[in-house]
Amino acid sequence: MKTSWLFDVDGVLSNSVTKKVQELQIFNELVNRLEKGDVIGLNTGRSLDFIVSKILDPLENVLKDKNLLKSIFAIGEKGAVWVTYNKKGIRTEHLNSQISVPNKLQAEVRKVVSYPPFSDVMFYDESKKTMITIEMTINKNHGKFLKLQQQLVHDFENLLIKMNIINDFKIDVFRIATDIQSKNVGKAYATKKFTELLTANQIFPNKYICFGDDKADYQMYEELKRLGKKAKLVFVGEKEKLEGKNLQDVVFTKKHLDEGTLEYLQSSQ
Repeated sequence: MKTSWLFDVDGVLSNSVTKKVQELQIFNELVNRLEKGDVIGLNTGRSLDFIVSKILDPLENVLKDKNLLKSIFAIGEKGAVWVTYNKKGIRTEHLNSQISVPNKLQAEVRKVVSYPPFSDVMFYDESKKTMITIEMTINKNHGKFLKLQQQLVHDFENLLIKMNIINDFKIDVFRIATDIQSKNVGKAYATKKFTELLTANQIFPNKYICFGDDKADYQMYEELKRLGKKAKLVFVGEKEKLEGKNLQDVVFTKKHLDEGTLEYLQSSQ
């Protein structure tokens, strides 16, 4: 019985404040599942640089059998970039160059966030290749960030209208970041990409278990159901974030965020 484990990264595997995996036992849990023959997937808005340095490199270091790396599929920037491994454990990075925000929009957004009060608590993530992410600076006041984030979204909407691209791009709001991306990408798009990568590699899981901490992560579960997959969502965020959603196959952990992820993994050996 092969299980596919699909994880959001921020707040689920990595700590939202330190931006690295604090619960190091998570890596051991992932290794245990790879050794059982399961599949590990990552579905995140993060860049490949972040995915590699914070998740894949540490995971490779604790995985003795490099042949098992072929069962890891990491998708970043909500489906526009991804990482695969071959049977020798060699990593390849992929990019959909047709999904990208215009250079002019990138320049305008940089101007907006380069001055106070925005620059006091957030920064432009230069590691992204196809989308724009404005992220909270480490150890800054989260309440101040959230307040300014509301103004930032308003300014971004005006920019998209002014540039006449409001119908082509969308704004996503998260706990510690604000994204501008093509309307074609998202957690659902990346989930479909994940299932296509599995099929292309002749991997057919019996069930899918996805992990999320935000409302947008519910799209992973929805998309798997839409594709006819047997799926479950382990939600490690606040329960009220899924208010109004169908919770038939949703599990809420007692602990939240990365601690909740570890709690579920350790209880489902």
